[in-house]
Amino acid sequence: MKSNNCSESVEGRQLDIIQRIGGIGGIGGVGYWEYDPAQSSIFVPEASQRLLACMTGSLVNSPASFMQALGDAGRERLQAAFDQAMASHLALQLEIQLVGSDGRPACLAFRGAQVLQTPGLHRLAGTFSDISDEKRREADHNQAYAQLQAKLDAQLASMALERNQVAKTMSDHAAHFILLTEDVADVVWKADSSMHITYISPADQRLRGYHASEVLGRHVFEMLTKEGIATVLQVQAKRRQTELEGKPDESITFEVQHRCKDGRLLWGQVQSKPVRDAQGVITGYHGITRETTERRQLEDQVRQLAFYDPLTQLPNRRLLDDRLNQSIAASHRKDSHCALMVLDLDNFKPLNDVHGHLVGDLLLIEAAHRLKGCVRENDTVARFGGDEFVVLLDDLSANRSEATAQAGVVAEKVRISLSVPYLLEVKHPTRAPETVAHRSSASIGAVLYRGQQATPEDIFKWADAAMYQAKEAGRNAIRFYDLLLPAC
Repeated sequence: MKSNNCSESVEGRQLDIIQRIGGIGGIGGVGYWEYDPAQSSIFVPEASQRLLACMTGSLVNSPASFMQALGDAGRERLQAAFDQAMASHLALQLEIQLVGSDGRPACLAFRGAQVLQTPGLHRLAGTFSDISDEKRREADHNQAYAQLQAKLDAQLASMALERNQVAKTMSDHAAHFILLTEDVADVVWKADSSMHITYISPADQRLRGYHASEVLGRHVFEMLTKEGIATVLQVQAKRRQTELEGKPDESITFEVQHRCKDGRLLWGQVQSKPVRDAQGVITGYHGITRETTERRQLEDQVRQLAFYDPLTQLPNRRLLDDRLNQSIAASHRKDSHCALMVLDLDNFKPLNDVHGHLVGDLLLIEAAHRLKGCVRENDTVARFGGDEFVVLLDDLSANRSEATAQAGVVAEKVRISLSVPYLLEVKHPTRAPETVAHRSSASIGAVLYRGQQATPEDIFKWADAAMYQAKEAGRNAIRFYDLLLPAC
């Protein structure tokens, strides 16, 4: 394919991937749709119609009944989203609330993009999926977090009130303080002005495994990781700065990792407040630490799903776009070259056709592993989908010839690595494992860029054009776009 057809070929592959999703009948709860703006009509395969019927309990046997099942409000919002996506050329993202087949509120997520139907004529194509369970879990999580926050606020208010009530004597204060903190799930603690622990509630033993006798007198830093210590030092520096500016920050909240007795690490949200004497000098600290490990893990999982390919764990297109923009900005600052390579695995489809997608997935995972072994830690290897990968090389030479040579060395290393025969260990649930031997190679297209001389879209288009030149040259080859058309 020639370079002036690059965008059409990319859109064609995107549509093919989306259509394959729709054609498999909603596996994993994903359906497929197409919208023709010229006819103001929607096409929905029968398998996807059945999927919506299962979700809503409605009779869905035609595109018209598919739209009817969304309800008046949902139908109007979807049509408005179609119109906006066609007018703006941006991706379509929409969530529609409706009533599920079980009578509970349900939520459908529509995703789509423009694809080229014929020269000059675009349409929309995409998927829909049931995200009701994710929405319910999110609501449950938010409710639980709000309850915990309210409990923390109540505990702090109760502790402040109790301290005022028992301030008559130090012994009364200590007795009441212990009674308040022994059964609290969060860790209540006190430290002196040098940050040595003077009191810690029993909750710390339940969370980290240390008895209070092992903690009292120890420095706070002994409880934290190196990164946690750095965070606390930053918090202290910020507090000192605000005091110099005449704006003392009495209560500070931050998150750090804590060390456990059995070697585990857990995340804790620390709410700390200084204790001051009559002259305003800090004489100690007290606060509450709440474990947030599960919440952090959920946030990490959400980020993993949003920015990484679930099969190979490589960055996906969204994260690659972000890193490419950062690369362009860094190249502009440093006046250095960068390179982007688009590569396509040769002979991948025959492997899928003969041995099935399970073996094809194993090949993609192994190819991703080999690719990561060919680049530096600060470089990026991403998967676009199917058998197409992208390699982003940063910090190349400011001299174009030297940068081309550097990128060529990496490209050749990639080409050789991916051409080594594959031995794929396939495990079957009902029969003995087998080893599938396969030979493959890669067609690699590369382009150099520096600063803001080109847009990300141009860079992708040029690298894709060079990759197709490599395929036309017999595959298992490397082609640089700037050598084909040096106007980059």
